[in-house]
Amino acid sequence: MICIFDTNVIIAAFVSRGLCKDVFEMGISDHDCVSSAYILTECQEKLITKFKLSPAHVTEVLSILTANFTIIEPQIPPTLKFKDPDDLPILGTAIAAKATALITGDQELLKLKKIKNTDILSPREIWNIWTAPEEKIRI
Repeated sequence: MICIFDTNVIIAAFVSRGLCKDVFEMGISDHDCVSSAYILTECQEKLITKFKLSPAHVTEVLSILTANFTIIEPQIPPTLKFKDPDDLPILGTAIAAKATALITGDQELLKLKKIKNTDILSPREIWNIWTAPEEKIRI
């Protein structure tokens, strides 16, 4: 599965832990994760300004991200319009990556449910998919 983690999920994985941490760890260990410089920069800015993490801690987070993500350039179709223009590069990253899933906590993005062939899922939804027991075939 090719996954894109939205900024809010990445930040939650490193700041508040819980489900987002578990989803992030499962994503990087079991799936192909893709991101963009836009998402990484947004993470860096929010970790410093909003969460007041030290520069050393932010550098450590970015090192983990760049070591585990393939970084690509977002591809934003000219016809794509969205309420929050900051969400366009996130959607553009999913489109360029031909991602299977965009994992986000952003309610506006979640309302879309899908963009091109990418399912837009909450951390809980992707966790349920990834941890669902395999159905046994009865003969």
